[in-house]
Amino acid sequence: IERLPLIRNVYGSVKQITDFVFSGANVEYTRVVAVEYPRKGIWSLGLVTGESMLDIATAANEPVLSVLIPTSPAPFTGYTLTIKKSEAIDLDITIDQAVQFIVSCGVVIPPQQLQNLVDSTTISESAQIKGAFQDRREPDTD
Repeated sequence: IERLPLIRNVYGSVKQITDFVFSGANVEYTRVVAVEYPRKGIWSLGLVTGESMLDIATAANEPVLSVLIPTSPAPFTGYTLTIKKSEAIDLDITIDQAVQFIVSCGVVIPPQQLQNLVDSTTISESAQIKGAFQDRREPDTD
């Protein structure tokens, strides 16, 4: 089969994929990161699968990571990205917590991250209340 001109080009790739799928091997995630995807200012959770291709690292002039950006509510589907290592923010959550966050469409937030959210919400609400009182104290100039 490997000597047939058209088949030999496809056979190696198809064989690698089928061997991986049918071997029962799982994709291993090493950690959870946040990346600005699909554009700057929008953050997505990503699951790091490992280092990426040498040619991309050479072009980027720094180490790069392979990252799966899972989709909600089915985290076993998503996008595979190669990003600069410096553009990934390591998150202090487990892979299980990341999957819960994704499956719940962002409703189930890990406890250690929820505290930060509560603090920033309290600060934001305090600033709004303070601003409302300052508006009431200013004399009417009309």
